[in-house]
Amino acid sequence: MNKPLYHKDNNKAMVKGVVASPFVFHHEAFGEKFYLTILNVMRLSEEVDKLFVLVSDRLVDVTKDYTGMVMQVHGQLRTFAEREGNDAMKIHVEEGEAAGTCFQLGKIRYVLFATDVEEVERTASLHDNNNIVLQGFICRQPVFRKPTEDTSITDLMLAVNRAYGKSDYIPCIVWGRNAKYASELEVGDKVAIIGRLQSRKFRKKNADGTPGPWHMTWEVSISQIEDFEESNRKVDVALIADA
Repeated sequence: MNKPLYHKDNNKAMVKGVVASPFVFHHEAFGEKFYLTILNVMRLSEEVDKLFVLVSDRLVDVTKDYTGMVMQVHGQLRTFAEREGNDAMKIHVEEGEAAGTCFQLGKIRYVLFATDVEEVERTASLHDNNNIVLQGFICRQPVFRKPTEDTSITDLMLAVNRAYGKSDYIPCIVWGRNAKYASELEVGDKVAIIGRLQSRKFRKKNADGTPGPWHMTWEVSISQIEDFEESNRKVDVALIADA
């Protein structure tokens, strides 16, 4: 049964991809145990986004190794500061001279908190299966830049409220004609966005000029953005629905 997504839902995501790691225990809360896995989600360009998925042991059999299987996950994008010494979240560099080492992930972690998990046929299309809708507040002054003459980008930080007075602070990137519009937003403005989750790897140089370690971070690549007052209605496409 289809479940249309509404803007009144602050934080809704659906991704479909290939499970790339066994479940690893992360934490326990009120008797419920949560485990991490990595989902490889393919873009139309064939680039792969590596997304952490946090799953309750009440949703799936976490003793089973799903590596190589295709999973569809509905959930919310969550951010948190990782506890020092917790090394459950690891992604290894797969190519080049740094192969086998781990990406540096930073103190703030980005995970898809699963509310529903379903194993699907591997024959199902793995393209264009990465969607997220967010409703939140601009919490940092937008930064507009032009990496090339033909490319316009605006970086946003979106505060998305959730239960019990908590918020998730989600970095977003806006492209093309929407970048100029987004650059004129002010701190405190409420917006609704549609986009996709993406991972991004980068490498900085050491002080001596030699290549430093690889880093990986996550952001939402925005395809649609509008003022919340204009978007306080049903999304006009069946963006996220059960397969």
